[in-house]
Amino acid sequence: MHGAELARRHATLLGNLPGLAYRCANSPDWPMELVSEGAERLTGYPAERFLRGEISFGEMILPEDQDAVWQAVQRAIDRRGVFRITYRIRHADGDVRYLWEQGQGVFDEDGELLALEGFICDVSDAELARQAAEQARVQTETALQRMRESEGRYRSILEGASDGILIGDRDLRIIEVNPRAAALLGYPAAELLGQQYRALIHPDDVEETPVRDGELFSRGALLVERRLRRGDGSYGNFEISSRVLPDGQVFAILRDISDRRAAEDARLQALRLAMASEHQRSVTTLVRGVAHDFNNLLATIVGSGESLRHGGSVANEGVESLERLLLAAERATGLVRQMMRVPGEAVDSIEEVDVEAVFRELELLFQMSPKLRLSFAVRGALPVLRAEPEGLRRLLSNVIQNAVEAIGEAEGSIAVVATADVMPDAPARRAIRLQVADSGPGVADGLSLDELCKPFVSTKGTGRGIGLAAVSGIVVAHRGRMALRSPASGGTELTVWLPAAEAPLPRRAGPTTRGSGGRVLLVDDDESVRASVALLCQALGFEVQQADGGEAGLHALAAAEAAGSLPNAVLVDVHMPGLDGIGFLRVVQERFPGLRTILMSGQPIPPPAADAADVRPGFLAKPFGLQRLREVLHGEG
Repeated sequence: MHGAELARRHATLLGNLPGLAYRCANSPDWPMELVSEGAERLTGYPAERFLRGEISFGEMILPEDQDAVWQAVQRAIDRRGVFRITYRIRHADGDVRYLWEQGQGVFDEDGELLALEGFICDVSDAELARQAAEQARVQTETALQRMRESEGRYRSILEGASDGILIGDRDLRIIEVNPRAAALLGYPAAELLGQQYRALIHPDDVEETPVRDGELFSRGALLVERRLRRGDGSYGNFEISSRVLPDGQVFAILRDISDRRAAEDARLQALRLAMASEHQRSVTTLVRGVAHDFNNLLATIVGSGESLRHGGSVANEGVESLERLLLAAERATGLVRQMMRVPGEAVDSIEEVDVEAVFRELELLFQMSPKLRLSFAVRGALPVLRAEPEGLRRLLSNVIQNAVEAIGEAEGSIAVVATADVMPDAPARRAIRLQVADSGPGVADGLSLDELCKPFVSTKGTGRGIGLAAVSGIVVAHRGRMALRSPASGGTELTVWLPAAEAPLPRRAGPTTRGSGGRVLLVDDDESVRASVALLCQALGFEVQQADGGEAGLHALAAAEAAGSLPNAVLVDVHMPGLDGIGFLRVVQERFPGLRTILMSGQPIPPPAADAADVRPGFLAKPFGLQRLREVLHGEG
C-alpha cells in the first residue's frame, strides 16, 4: 500500500473517531503533544490551539473535579494500569459537558514514563441518563423500603426487576438475590446466598482497587466497576451501584457492561494502531530526507569512479582500490534504498544473481585478521537465483559480521557454502541453500531463532541486535526459509533457503563504454552531481551541456531551439529549488513535444506527480552507473 493511501486511511480513522484521541505529558495542565480532529467537536476548540499551548485542557476541567482526575491518573501510572474516569469540563459555548476518558502511561525500556495516551468522548447524554437512572433507583429503593411491611409486594418487585439486585448484610455477605442477578452471574440463586461479595471479585481487581467498604458506609452510596466471577469460571465486567439502607443492609443494583467495555477496548486498540502507523510514517519521511542527500553524495562517487574505470587513466596498483571503492558505493546505494523502503513494500529490483560473483565481492570487502579464516565455496551446479542483489549481499554480510563478533579475538574460522537443494516446506520447489558456519562459542541455551531475529535482541555485549532482524526481513521478502543449529560443543550454523527461478531471465547486454553520440542537456542544482553525471555521459560518447537548476535549463533549451540544435535528451533532477523537475517536465512537454526527458532523483521510485504527466518520462534512481545510464539514454530501461 502506498504512503498516500496509508496517510488517507490514518486521517480517516482519526477523523471519524467519536471523540478525541490524544498523547500528552503527565502534568496537571495536561499539555497535548498529539490531538485528533475530534477535539473541536468535543471541546469547541480546534486541535491546533491545544498543540500550540493556547488552550490548557487541564483548565477546562471544572475545579471541583481536577484533583480527582489527577489522583486517578497517578494511581494508574503507579500500577502501570489503565485508568477510566468520568469528569466535567466547561465547553467553549459555556455549557458543562460530562466526559469519559480511558488511557494509560507509555514507558521506555528503563521504565521511565514518556507520556500518556488515550481516548476521550462526550458522555453527557449517558451521564444525564445515569443520573435519571440513579434518581429512579433512589425512588425504587424508597418504594421498596415502604413496601417492606408487605412481603408479598416487596418480593414481587424484587423478582420482577430488569436489573440484577443483591442485598447484603453489614459484612457484605449476600442475603438476598433476585432472579435477574442470578442469571447475569450464572449461578443458582441458592448458591449465591451466604457468599461474601469479595469472593466474586477478580483477584487482580481486589489488588489494584480494594473493596471500599468504609467509603460505602461513610458516604452511604457508591458506584464502581468490577470484574465478577460467573458460574462457569469466566469473568464479566459489571457496574455496581450500592446504597446503604436505613437498617444497615446494602442494596446493590448490578448491570453487565462487558459488551460496552469490549467496544471501548477495541476503540483504544484501533487508536494505538493508528498512532503507531503515524509514528512509522514520520520516521520513514525523516529517513527518506536524509537518504536523498546521501544519494547525491553517492552519485558523485559512482560517477567519478565509473568514468575513471571506463575512460580515465588509473595506475595498475590503483585498480583494486578503485574496484573496492565502486563496490562499497554500490553496497551503500543498496542499503540506502532498503532504508527508504516503507515497511511491507515488496522487493522492487529482482535480478538474476550470480552467487559466485557475490562471494567474490564479499571476499574483497571483508579483510580478516590472521587469526580468522574466511572461506567461500560453491558445491556443484546452482539453479538460477532471482533476488535483490543488495539484499543478498546484506544478508550474507550481516551473518558473517555476527560470526566475526562472536569469535572475537580468538582463532577461528567462518565457512560460507552454497549448494543446490529444495525448499524444506516444498520438496518440489528447487532452491539454493546458503550455509554460514563459524567456530564461535555458539548460541546461549533457551534462545530460539525467532527470538534472535527480534530487533535489539543480542547475545553479544557489543551487539546492537539488528543484524539477524535484518536477515530475517530479507529472507521473508524473498519467500525463503531459515534454520539455526548450535550444538553444545560450540559453533553456530545458520542455513538459508532461497527459492530458485523456474527459468533464467533474458541476459542483458554487457557494459558499453561508448554510445552512438549526440547531445545531452544535464539539469541539476548540485554542481558535484552534474560533474560526475557529465563524465558518464561523455564516456558514452555524448556531448554534455550543463544547467544549474530548472530555470537555467529552460533558457538553455530556448537558446538551442533558436540555433536549431535541440539536444537528443534532457536529464533533470526532480528535487531542485525554484522550478523543480516535475514543473520543468511539464513545460518541456508543452513547448518541446517529443523531446526525451529523463527524471533523476535520490528517491528509489519515480515521484507520484510524474504519473500525471502527459508522457511518462524515463527515470534514473541516484546513484547510477554507466550501464544503467546507457540503458535509459537508449530507451532500454
